[in-house]
Parts: sequence; structure tokens; C-alpha cells
Amino acid sequence: MTLQSSGTIQFSEIEDEFGQIAGTNARKVGSYRISQTIGGLTNIPLDTGVPQPGASISFSDFYSKRCNILVNFYTSDENRANARSKYDSGDVQVVGPGAKSPPVAGSGVKVRIHVNKNIGSQAVNDAYNLSGGYSNPTNGPKYCALRTGTWDTETDDEGCELQVDVGPNGLICGAGGIGGQGGYRHSSAGSAHNGKGQQGEYGNSGLGIEHDADVSVLSGGFISAGYGGGGGAGGFEYKSKTGEDHEVQGWGGGGGGGAGIPAGEGSGNFSSSGASFIGQDGSMPAGGEQGGAGGEGAMNRSHYGDKIGDGGRGGDQEGVATAGGDSRGDTAGPGAGGARGAAIRRTSGLTVNVTNAGTIVGATDATGVL
Repeated sequence: MTLQSSGTIQFSEIEDEFGQIAGTNARKVGSYRISQTIGGLTNIPLDTGVPQPGASISFSDFYSKRCNILVNFYTSDENRANARSKYDSGDVQVVGPGAKSPPVAGSGVKVRIHVNKNIGSQAVNDAYNLSGGYSNPTNGPKYCALRTGTWDTETDDEGCELQVDVGPNGLICGAGGIGGQGGYRHSSAGSAHNGKGQQGEYGNSGLGIEHDADVSVLSGGFISAGYGGGGGAGGFEYKSKTGEDHEVQGWGGGGGGGAGIPAGEGSGNFSSSGASFIGQDGSMPAGGEQGGAGGEGAMNRSHYGDKIGDGGRGGDQEGVATAGGDSRGDTAGPGAGGARGAAIRRTSGLTVNVTNAGTIVGATDATGVL
């Protein structure tokens, strides 16, 4: 529980809050002057405003201070993580020299979710219907790579104070959407889609806030939405080519996958898996990687010179996912590029303060977290 803001503070109260230091000679207020390095955070004090080595310290310096506990997202890469679950499992580090057991639900302490590795989401893989689009376009982008989880909110003094720290090597990123399939229109094949290019799949989101929180992105840190997949180009069938008694079909190119973790896959054509139809896979953002390029359109009578569309490019830091290319006038139409998710989402009604010295790509005020 947070120490009082005025009056007399007992040394035993400091020990209760920050942990008792082993050894008789170490049990003194000066022993709580620390400068720790944990993950990508350096020169960490016991709590904000508590003097560090080389500075004088007194009991009044502990007014309104509370124990800091770091949740470990700085040791290994993860996908689709929940910080509260990790806290409950004991994968945490208590700041300071004393021995302290983390309280249930972060009650009365400052919980700092520290990210200094790659935290990705789960592949979107939403069902697509050409007549109705994606089956879950509202909830799909709400899936987040890292959720804070919910914490104790009893009172200001007893509840959890929550902070998310993204270190210089930290990346929180949503998944990229799959590219839309290219169209193939052929009356004799009985194709249900009738030549229409498929829309690129949406990306999902990075950080999901489920408790009032401060978010700090250090230089080099990165929070990103997952990007949408490129749209598939439409196909066509043309039977009245002058001087010919047979049909001409065009296969629209498949869309490229959107950038993200995991990145979206490029798609091919409804009828063919030939290499010329398949869009490229996306890749992880940060450092110049890109969404996948769309596949090239192809024809069974290419020497006629009829126009057939290439698939759209998957979204990335350079831009949003693009629609599939246009084919000749009797095409059923290309698919649109998929929308990207958000960088930071929150449960409606929460207060989130963001300090950014790194990179944030995508909306930071979206609501709804899954």
C-alpha cells in the first residue's frame, strides 16, 4: 500500500512496502538508494523521486511512494500475451534490494509491464464470403498482441498503478492480414464468385489496455498496428474476340500479405496456384520490411494483349493496403485492400496517457480489446 503523504514514517513501514534487506548492517534507509538495470530500462530508482546513490536521503523522501514490480516481457519473444496472467505466474522482478512478495492483483503497488522483445499477435484467419465480406470485421481488429489484463482498482492508495514501458528493443505489433485471392471468371467452371477479386484481410492490433495506465515508449521502442492484405484483382471471360471462335479468360493476380507479427500471407487465384498469380507474403515491420507485393495477372491467351489486373500490395509503414488492379471492362471487379488495426486500444472509459520517444504507427484511441 502506498506510503502516507505526510507525518511520521516508521522504518518498519518502509520495509513493509519495499521489502526487508537481509543483514543487520544493511537495514537502514540509505540502503534503499538504488540504480538498477532491468531489461531495456536503466538507472531505475526505488520509485520515482526516491534519491539514488550519491544523493542524501531522508524519511520524507518516501512520502507517497510505492513498490515497483516489473512484469517480464524483456527476456523472450512472445505472441498473444496477457500481462496479468504473467504477473500471477510469478514472472516478475521487484525493484529494490529488499525481499518482497508481489501482492494479489497488484494491490497497492506500481506494476510496470516492461517490453524489450518482439510481442506479436495471432493470425487473423477470418472467414470470407464474396457476397458479405469478412465474417468478423468489427471484432477482428480488436484482437491485440499484448493485453494488460485487469488489476485491483479498490482505491487510489490500495489499487494498482499500471504503467507500460516499451524499451529500446521492444516491439508490440498486431498481425498482418492475408491478401485477397484473385478472380477467375469462367462460365463452364460454374464459379460461384463469378470473377470478383477478394478483399484483402484486415490486420489486428498491438497493445490492448484494460486498466487505467501510463504508456511510455523509449527511443527505439515500437508499437504498431498489423496491416491489411492487398486486394485481389478481378478476372474476366471474353467470348467474342474478333477472328476467334473460342473464349479468352483472365486470371486476376492475388493480393500481397500485410506487414505484422505474424505477417499476412500472399494469396493466389481462385482457380490456379501458378506462381505468376500469387502475391508475396508480408514481413515484420520496423527496419524497412514491407507488405507483400501483389501477384501479376495472367491470361490463357496473353498474346491478345487484353488488360488483366495485378493483385494489390499489402499494407506496411509506407502506406495502406491497396486494391487489386483493374481488368478489362467486363470484369466482376477487384477486391479492396484490407484495413489496418490500431497501435493501442483501450476498454471504453479508461484513461490512458501516452509518452512517445520511439515510434507508434496506427491509432492510439481505438476502443474495444480482445
